[in-house]
Amino acid sequence: MDRTAAELAVKAEVSWQDEPVFSESDIAHCLSHAAVPDITGIYPDEDDYIETYTRNTLNAAYATAMRMKANKLGAAKDVTTVAGDSQSPDLRRRFFLDQANDYESRLHGSFRSYPWARLRDATQFDGVTVN
Repeated sequence: MDRTAAELAVKAEVSWQDEPVFSESDIAHCLSHAAVPDITGIYPDEDDYIETYTRNTLNAAYATAMRMKANKLGAAKDVTTVAGDSQSPDLRRRFFLDQANDYESRLHGSFRSYPWARLRDATQFDGVTVN
């Protein structure tokens, strides 16, 4: 999946225009947690990298976004929804953190947001020998 498709997926999944609102740089930060080596084997931190994402690793971006939304609520006040319900920042913060945990649980295998340089030079990863 390319950058444009991944960006649209993250924006839709995390309701980026709903409070707390996300900026384009917030979305870019979230996507940085989901990048995978491209089709030629170039890692995200190398020159000539073509931004590449998978449906699975986008869960890392979603989890990051939900944690960021939770953190943005630190100084928030009560919010009244369109339906007229009042919601406390603490209740909303807990919701976002629960969502983040749910997205993290959807990550398949051992993928987590690791520094790529460490993986590239590794001989073992999560106890498994790599070639």
